[in-house]
Amino acid sequence: MSPAAGTWPARLRRLAGRRPLMLFFGLALAWSWGWWLAMLAAGLRVAPGLSASHLPGLLGPGVAALLVTAWADGWRGLGALARACLDPRGIPGIAWAVALAPLAIAVAVALVAGEASGPPPPGAWLALPGVPQEAPPAAAFLLILLAIGFGEEVGWRAFAFARLEARGRLEAAAVVGLLWMLWHLPLFFLNAGMAAMVGPMLAGWAVSILAGSILLGWLWLAAGARLWPVALFHALFDMATASAAATPPVASLASLPVIVGAVRIAQLWRRQQAPRLPPTNEGNRARGLHPEGEGER
Repeated sequence: MSPAAGTWPARLRRLAGRRPLMLFFGLALAWSWGWWLAMLAAGLRVAPGLSASHLPGLLGPGVAALLVTAWADGWRGLGALARACLDPRGIPGIAWAVALAPLAIAVAVALVAGEASGPPPPGAWLALPGVPQEAPPAAAFLLILLAIGFGEEVGWRAFAFARLEARGRLEAAAVVGLLWMLWHLPLFFLNAGMAAMVGPMLAGWAVSILAGSILLGWLWLAAGARLWPVALFHALFDMATASAAATPPVASLASLPVIVGAVRIAQLWRRQQAPRLPPTNEGNRARGLHPEGEGER
């Protein structure tokens, strides 16, 4: 039985069908900001060594994507979203290689930079804010992959970018990047690492978010609209730039390829979207053709 037209389920279904992205972002904020603002109200902060965790709030985009998909497209839509997020078959090798690149670059830099003091211990890469210190390495990595990788990327890439792509890939990445920035806002008060970026470093963070949105949008497409490489890249990138092992040189050099790659991808997308101008009369004559209305002389 379908719900009556005036009930809340019916209204949500209509809104999900007409304004899916608006509803998605509202629900993502409600879940994530609700968790983080409640922590702030309780006087809690997130930093390495503290027991408080903001990770449940990171699930907001993923939960919102699932709810809106269920309301708008039903079980068929949920099945398609599940296949895109969980099915690893047919993903090209280049997508897996790019997904593994952040941690590979960070470890290489750490080995070079740590010649005097020694490289960071393996567990330092898993020491992210919000991750329990007592968690076994496998459990810590799984938590990072689920909360940071899939929790965010089911929403930002598999839902939002995928629905906006038809308007233009660069525009879609920019819109998702701006929403992504706004979604992070409470973390600048909650997360000690992000609070330290308030000031001149904030501009660099904003650039990195936009660059990440472009690169992850490209990776989603390169993977054949499959999420595994995207989620893996996001999780490993945070390990490379926000863990206890991520010294400033390591974090900066791990971020640089993302920005450079995003610039190159943006140029490629702009060329692909540029309209092709009709051939000129001069070009027609050079190819032995004649514009309409002109006969051979």
